[in-house]
Order: sequence, then structure tokens, then C-alpha cells
Amino acid sequence: MIKNTFLLRTFIVSVVMSVTAVLTANAQNVGDKFKVGGLYYEITNISSTTPELNLVKVVPQNATAPYWEGDIFIEKAVQYQGTWYCVNSIGEFAFKDCQLGTVSIDYTIKHIERSAFENSSLTSIIIFEDIESIGDATFKNCTSLTSITSTIKNIKKVSMGDNVFENVDKENCVVRVPEGTIGDYKTHKGWSEFNHFKKLLPKGLEFKDKKVQCKIISFAPYEVEIKEDYEHIPTGTFKIPETVTYQGDKMTVVAIANGGFVETGGEVTSLTIPNTIRSIGVGGLASMAKIKSIHIPASVLSIGADAFNHCINCSSITVDKDNPNYCASNNVLFNKDKTTILRYAPKKQDSHYDVGKRAVAAGAFAYSDLSYIDMRQATSIGYGACFPCYNLKKVLIGSDVTFIGGYAFVGCPNLRDVNLSAPISAYEARVDELFSYLPEGKKRTLATIDPGYAKKYLSEYFTYITRLYIE
Repeated sequence: MIKNTFLLRTFIVSVVMSVTAVLTANAQNVGDKFKVGGLYYEITNISSTTPELNLVKVVPQNATAPYWEGDIFIEKAVQYQGTWYCVNSIGEFAFKDCQLGTVSIDYTIKHIERSAFENSSLTSIIIFEDIESIGDATFKNCTSLTSITSTIKNIKKVSMGDNVFENVDKENCVVRVPEGTIGDYKTHKGWSEFNHFKKLLPKGLEFKDKKVQCKIISFAPYEVEIKEDYEHIPTGTFKIPETVTYQGDKMTVVAIANGGFVETGGEVTSLTIPNTIRSIGVGGLASMAKIKSIHIPASVLSIGADAFNHCINCSSITVDKDNPNYCASNNVLFNKDKTTILRYAPKKQDSHYDVGKRAVAAGAFAYSDLSYIDMRQATSIGYGACFPCYNLKKVLIGSDVTFIGGYAFVGCPNLRDVNLSAPISAYEARVDELFSYLPEGKKRTLATIDPGYAKKYLSEYFTYITRLYIE
């Protein structure tokens, strides 16, 4: 008994020591440094009661050694060993001597410490509203700096160190500041040395240029999304502009708005999407019924639902091989790994198509000339997937499908042969909302439907069905 008691006590002590060692190893202390997303951080404050007071600052890799190249967006918060920290400072020498491009400093940053960007190749910087102090020589010898964008409305509250902008080209560097604040900047320490101030154009500002309606969605540099201009309806060959200009500022066109050309695109016969576009919104290019081909450049990172709806004469869909998110094969648009069919070119010359083991996106087969679609391996079928398909006569849907969206086969008046093996749980809508009603007297064969589901709904809503096969 004594021996067993001794062993038990030894075991307990060992466990306690092990747990203590783990907790000690994971303990976080002010001054600890860690790396997230390529940037280095140092813990400056820890609070056990107020998570918002867990603070870090961006620091150099070691001493003053440069380690970063390219653009930087400094995050609002980072996670370390399960704890979130607010990034509220850029430490001294953080990016000294680094090869930088554009730097965006978010609203959580309160302090930029001395020499943070000294001798760097910084070209432009965005400084948001909540900055409280900018230290000595912060941008000293940043001779490539040509653009400073500040959203600070009360610049007088910002404490400025000495020689903050020493050797910056103050004659040519453009400083954009909020409307009505230029006078304050011109009299504030450091900023008063610049000669070229401009009013900062706000996000959401709309204007017209190059026969399109534009809206600013970001600044430094300015970027816009475009949509139709009802005063200039495009016809024939339509090239979406790469850039537009407003009040002397050139802006890059990076997005096509939701429903961008849904009402005015009907007379466009040829469409060019430039390699500046990153996003095509929901229904962005819908209703361009006369275009015959669509090419998606490498720059496009997101495509909204029904982006190409009503492009009923399109027979060719291609994607740049370097696009990271999308690809095309035989005039069918897929996500990059081909797990989802996004759009089947409506005038693609096929009579039948096998979906394979993939998801079918909303509207993927809309307006296609297919007569038979094999969906036996499909994993899901999106809303209005075949709405409409006037020539569709036969559809096979397998038991592996986990979702069938409403109106999936509405607008398919010639659909007669439907094989449904999907479980009841897959249906988003009642069966009567998945298929078009047929004129009285027409025949449709529905096979492999759950008997209970068929009895409950089909007899009530499909009174025109003359033959019903249930396995």
C-alpha cells in the first residue's frame, strides 16, 4: 500500500509539473515577439479582462535588418497562441531600408515610431484617421514617395516628430487630404513643407467618364467599379475601359457592378473585359444577348451569380490560363479545381452533357440548347440551374445530390423524362416549384421518387402526370 501511494503521488507530481511546463511554455509576456503573415510583431500590452487592450506593434525582423519587399497592408489584429492582439503601432525601424511599394496603415494604428520607414523605397502610403503620433525621421530619405493619402480630418491633434519627411520630394509628392482640411495641413508641422495638396475624393463618389457610370470603391490608388450609363447605350463592339479620369485623377477600373449592364447591354455584339477587372458582380454582364464569346482575363477573382445570364447566343467561354480562381474547358466555365460548373455556353453545340461529380451553380445551364443532362453524380443543383432550357427533354438526378434549389427546372416545357433519386431532404422547394407545369394532356415520366413524397405532393400538384414510376 505504501509503495502504491508513493507511486500515485509521484505520478500526480509528474502530471502537475508537465502541465505547469506546458502553461509556462505557452505563457505570453510583454516583449515577446512572433511572426504572422510575413510580418514581425512585439507584444506591448496584455489584459486579462479587456481583450481590446491586448496590443502589439510591428517590429523589424532583427535589429535594423531589412526583410520586406513589395506592398503592405497592416492588419487590424493578429492571433498568437490562441490570443488575438490589436495592432496599434508601427515600431521604430520596422521597415527601414526595405524595398516597399504601397503601404496601407489601418485605423487601429495609433503611433508610427521613429525611422519606421526611413531609407525605404516606399512609393505611396495611406494613413487613416486614428493616428495620434508620427515619430522622428519616419519617412526620412523616402525619395520614391510620390503619393500620401491621409483621411485625418483633424491633423492638429497629431503629434509630429522632427524631420518626418526629410528628403522626400515635397515639390512633386501629391498629398490628398479630406475636403476642407488643406489649410490645416499647410500650417501643421512637417506637412507645411509640401507644395501639392489635393482634396481626397471619398469612397462612393459617382461620376461619368468614357460613356460609363463610375463609383470610387478605394483610394491610393483610386479604383472604381462601373455600370451602365443610360445616356450612352453601348452598341456593337464594347471594350470596358481600363482607366477613367475625374478631376485630373486617373483611376483604375477594377469591378463591374451588380446588374452592371443588365438594361443597356442588349445591342453589344462583341465584349472585351480588360485585365484590370477583379470582380464581376451579380448579373454584371447579363442581357448581352448578341455576344458570341466571353473571355475572362487572369485578373478576375470573383464572378457573381447570373453574371452572364441572358447571354443566349454565346457559344464560347474561355479563361486566361493564369487565372487563379477560374478555368474553362470546351466552352464550360468552372471554378479552378473543376468541382463546380458555373456556366455552360448556351449555344455550345451539344445535345447532351454529363455533369460528373460536381456541383451545378445557379443558372449554370440557363438558355442552353441541351436536350439531355446527366446529373446522376451531381453533388448539388443550384437555384434555377436550367431556368429556362426550352429544348431539354431528359434529366437524370442521382441519390448523392444534397441540395436542389428552387425553380431548378422551371421553363423547361419539353421536359418529359425525369429521374429523381435525390432524398427528400435535398429539396429546397416543393416538387411543383422545381418543374414547370405542363399543359393538360402532356405526359411526363417521373421515376425513382420517394414513395411517401410522391404520395404527398405529386398527386396534389402534378395532376397532369399520366405515368408515374416509383422504385
